[in-house]
Parts: sequence; structure tokens; C-alpha cells
Amino acid sequence: MMSEIKNLILMEFHRLTSIEIVLFLAIFVIFIFIFTLGLVWHSKRFLPTFLFLLSFVILFSSPFLIRYVMKEKIYKIEVSYQRSSPLQYANAFLIDMDIKNLGMKNIHQCIVKIDIHKNATNTFNRFKNMFFPTKSFKHFINEAIPTHQSRHFVIMIDDFYDKHSPYKVSTDCF
Repeated sequence: MMSEIKNLILMEFHRLTSIEIVLFLAIFVIFIFIFTLGLVWHSKRFLPTFLFLLSFVILFSSPFLIRYVMKEKIYKIEVSYQRSSPLQYANAFLIDMDIKNLGMKNIHQCIVKIDIHKNATNTFNRFKNMFFPTKSFKHFINEAIPTHQSRHFVIMIDDFYDKHSPYKVSTDCF
């Protein structure tokens, strides 16, 4: 369990690019500026409290802001699946898809992930399926996709035995 968490953290830090570091530093400078304003105006009544709260909201929202900018602006993609389903007579999963780069930078790697879920019978199980899938399959695509161009991929994932369980296919590129 701890080695999985360690590998996940190392993989995330390995993925950091200079754009993400610059975005974090810009958010941190804004945090320092607003926090300093709160310290300077400490004699006022409600303004320092508001500025301190605002500065910490900005600091703790930085991972979400960076994720939004990276996924929706810089590495925005459009994925169209022609087919994504388990094969009938083999223990495999076939994904036939097109990935179009709508972002501002070239894409160098994509991760296609299939999450297997339990049958959701109530609200709690549906919520649990969102965060804790029963099993996950990942496939890495190491092919460059220039901006405003698209590539066609056919991916076969072997050892897929959960043919009748609900699944979710997702793609993330960077």
C-alpha cells in the first residue's frame, strides 16, 4: 500500500513541467501579496481577516487551478470513441478512438484508463465507484500529437475478465 502511494507521488512529480511550476509560483506570489496586505492592514477591523482567508483559499485552491488550466487550456483534448467494449470471445478490451489536440502545446503522452465498477444499487455505492474502482487498467500512448491535429488509435488491453461489470473509459494527455 505504501509503495503504491510512493510510486503515485513520484509519478506525479515526474510529470511536472515548467508551465506547472510557473503557474504555481504565480499563485504563490499572489498568496504572498494578499497575505502581506493583511499584515499591513492589521489595525483595520474586518479587512485583515478577509485578506487572510482569501490568501489561504488562493493557496489551497492552487492544485485545482493548475489542473483546470492544464486540462482546459494548455493540454485540452477531444476524444471520440468509435468502439470501446470488451471482446466477446477473448479476454480483452478493444478501444478504437480518435484524439484531437485542441490545446496550446504539443501532446507527448496519453494515458487511457479503464475503471471497472461494482453494480451501483444505491447512492453510496455510486459515490464509492467514483473514487474507488474495483479494478483499473492503464495503457500509455507515447506518440506526439501536434496542436490542432488528430490521431487515430486502436488499443487492445489483454487480461480483461470483467466482461459484464460496468466500466468507464477515460483519456488524459500531457
